[in-house]
Amino acid sequence: MRVLVTGGTGRIGGNLVNALINRGYDVRVFALPGDKASEKVEKMGAEVVEGDLRRLDDCIIAVRGMDAIYHLGAYLPTPLDVSFYTRSKAEKTRILFDVNVNGTFNMLEATVLECRNCERFIFASTDATYPSSDPRDFPIDENTPQRPVGMYAISKLMGEVMVRGYQREYGLRTVIFRFSFTIGVDNILSKKLPMIMSTSDVWINRLKSIRDPDENVRRAIRELEEKAGGEEKLVIPYHPDGWPYKMHICDVRDLVQGLILGLEREAAVGETFNLAGPSPFSYEEMIPYLSRAIGMPYFKAVIPLPGRRMEISISKARSILGYRPKYDVFRIIDDALRIQRGEKVEDFVPRGEPTV
Repeated sequence: MRVLVTGGTGRIGGNLVNALINRGYDVRVFALPGDKASEKVEKMGAEVVEGDLRRLDDCIIAVRGMDAIYHLGAYLPTPLDVSFYTRSKAEKTRILFDVNVNGTFNMLEATVLECRNCERFIFASTDATYPSSDPRDFPIDENTPQRPVGMYAISKLMGEVMVRGYQREYGLRTVIFRFSFTIGVDNILSKKLPMIMSTSDVWINRLKSIRDPDENVRRAIRELEEKAGGEEKLVIPYHPDGWPYKMHICDVRDLVQGLILGLEREAAVGETFNLAGPSPFSYEEMIPYLSRAIGMPYFKAVIPLPGRRMEISISKARSILGYRPKYDVFRIIDDALRIQRGEKVEDFVPRGEPTV
C-alpha cells in the first residue's frame, strides 16, 4: 500500500514514517521545500515530494497515486517562534488558518480529485479542542463537548468539521484522532516542557509574568523563593482547594501505534478517537519519582492558578481498535535516562520539539 504522510518530517511524523516502512508500506512524505529533515526520512526509505499545503496544485501532486493519507501537517507555534508572537492577533490567526484550515481543505479537495480510491484519510486533531486543560472531575471522552480556546485549537476543530463534511459528501473513508499532549522520550527532561519539569524557577517565572498580581500571587512567589533557597528544585503543585495537579500525556511511540491501527482496522472508518498514554499521572507520584531519577530535591507548593486536573478516556480506541499504550510517565523517564547513558530505546526516532 502506498501511503502519504504530511508533516512527515516532524517528531510524530518521523516516527510514523519509520513504523510504516518497517511494516512494509511504500511511504511518501509531503514536505516544505528546503526542509532539512527531509534527508532523514529519505534515509529511512521514504520518497519526499516538496510543496506547500497552502497550494492546491502541490497537494494534488502529493496525493496522486496514493492509497492512504495521513494528514499530520499543521502549523503549531512554539514559545521559541518569536516572529509569530510579535505579530498582531489578526496576522497570527491568518497564518494558522492559511496552513491548518486552508491546508486541510486543499488536502481533502486534492484527495477527492486525484485519489478516488483512497482507503483512508486520517486527520490529526487535538484534545485542545475540548479543551483538556480545564480542571475536570471526569475523564474526557469523544462525546465531551468541544469548546476550543485559542486559534490553534479552533483551526483544528474546523479541520474536523471539514473532514466529516467530505466523508458525508463524497464517501471519503476518514478517521479523526485527537492527540493528547504528545512527548518524545528524548525531551521529557527538557525545561522546554514546564508542565513535566515542574521546577521552582518555572513557577516563579510563570507567576511573575501575571499582570497586576494579587496578594495570593505575591505570597506564592515569596514562598516558592524561600523553599527553593536560591536553588532550582522540583515542585509538586497544588491547587488552592488542596488537590494536586494531574496530567495525561502520550508517548510518541504509543501515538504511532494508534495511528497505524487507524489505517489497518476497518472499524476505524468514520470514527473519531482520543489517543493518550495508558493512564494519567498525579504530580504527587511523578515528582518524587523524577527527583530520585535526576537527583533534584523537591517540595510542595500551592499555586494560585486555575490548575490542571484531567484524564483522557481511551476506552473507545481500546475497544474498537485494540489500542494498547504501554509508555506511562515513569517508563518514559526511565527511557530518557537510558538515552542519556547512550543506550538505545526501542521503536523511537528522536526529532524536534514538543507539540499538542
